[in-house]
Formats: sequence, C-alpha cells, structure tokens
Amino acid sequence: MTTLADFRPLPWQAAALDGILHGRSSAFAWRGGVGSGKSLTACVALASLAYTFPGSEWILGMDTHPRLELVHLPLLRALKLRATYKAADRVWEFENGSVLRLKHLEFAGDPAAGGSPLEGGNLDGIVLDECQVVDKRYLKVALMRTRKRRTVTARDGQTVEFPPLIALSGLPIGDWWTPAVRAMGGMTWVPRTADNARHLDPAYVERVKAGLTERERRAFLDGEELQPEGQVLYGYSSKDYPEGNVLRGHAIECRINA
Repeated sequence: MTTLADFRPLPWQAAALDGILHGRSSAFAWRGGVGSGKSLTACVALASLAYTFPGSEWILGMDTHPRLELVHLPLLRALKLRATYKAADRVWEFENGSVLRLKHLEFAGDPAAGGSPLEGGNLDGIVLDECQVVDKRYLKVALMRTRKRRTVTARDGQTVEFPPLIALSGLPIGDWWTPAVRAMGGMTWVPRTADNARHLDPAYVERVKAGLTERERRAFLDGEELQPEGQVLYGYSSKDYPEGNVLRGHAIECRINA
C-alpha cells in the first residue's frame, strides 16, 4: 500500500485524477480488471478533493460493511492522511474542516424512495465503488444528494466554480455505470490488470489467470464486459419488469383464422 505523498499514478489514474480535480466533468466512471488500481484511485481522489477544498463534504460508498473494513479503510489509512478517523461514525475529519464519510449500501428496498445510507445533507461529491454489486438506482440518489458547487479564488482574483461530482467504479460484470456516465457526457476509463504490473506480484497474476476461463480472463484481467454463457443464467432476474424479467398483467391474445 502507498502513502498519498508517495503515490505515483498510472496513466489512466493520472487522467482520471486530472479530470476529477480540475472539474473537467461532473461525472466519472471506470471499470477494470482485478488489481488495476480502481479502489485506490477512488480513495486518492477523495483525499485530494478533501485537501483541495476546505470544509467540503464527501461520501465513499461500497456494497458491504466487510468491504469497507477490509478494502477501503486500509487503503485510506495507508495514505497517512492529515485527518482523524472516527470509527463509531465511520467518518474522516480533516484538519481543514473537510469530511469524508464511509457508507456501505446494504439497504432493502428502492434507495431512491428515501431512507438509504446516502440520505441526508448536501454533498460536494459521492464516489461509489464495487458498482457491479451496487443497485443502479443509487445513481439517482447520488445525483440528488450532490448539490453543492465548490468555488476557488484564482491568483488573478477570479472565482472558479466547480460542479458537484460523482464517480463510479467496479469490475466489468453487468456494467451499468460507464454507459450511464457516458450518456451524461462524463469521462470513463477501462484499466487492465497488466497496466498495474509494477505493483503486482507476477505469481499472483498467474494464479488468478490459472483459475479463470478465457472469457473470464478477458473480463477480470483486461476489463472487458463479462460475456454471458447462456443469457438466461447470467441475465435473468426474478424481479418484475422493467427491473427484472417477469411480466405480470400482460394478456396474450391468440387468433385463429378460419
């Protein structure tokens, strides 16, 4: 793990962080292979934003509490932030007044209907990781909760305004987030495991590769969308249409011409 001071971005990470920190869009997304630096990018982006904009408020959301404890919290601790982590509230409080809240998104029901872990407050930005297992309706909630526009006074005295920000990240399984961000005019990336070779044990990559089929290798190592083997098995959902594949209340009309 790396500290923020020692962080040396990969080319895709540098492009993503440049876009995020300079407000080149209000929406960003990436999907990529295992070990390609997706979660670290999310953590570095949020820490950098918190430092850059004093008093700003951010949320890092992920699918489950174990993921928060085992992945994101260790990455943030390793960055050696000038901030205090309050475990009871799952919040990082920065010396400059910025706040980063960690939220796991285990929630029954429609998060857009209210009461989800993202509710409350007007935020500068939200980053959602592990989107392959996050309800896509959380995107609506994120868009509704990111309301604040950040301002910075430039050296010439001009005020520069930055839009509220959302960023979405995940493995290439059922990718709904990069198409959604592209449709919003945002910026997207597809990093590969090989792009991060300098930080990965070659033996680790070989072990992962040995346990995968060719289609799985293209997804989990190269960032390609996981291609289904039998659309019913991979695409079927027992929820009612349009969220799933079950049609209710549709009469089938049958006509016989005599």
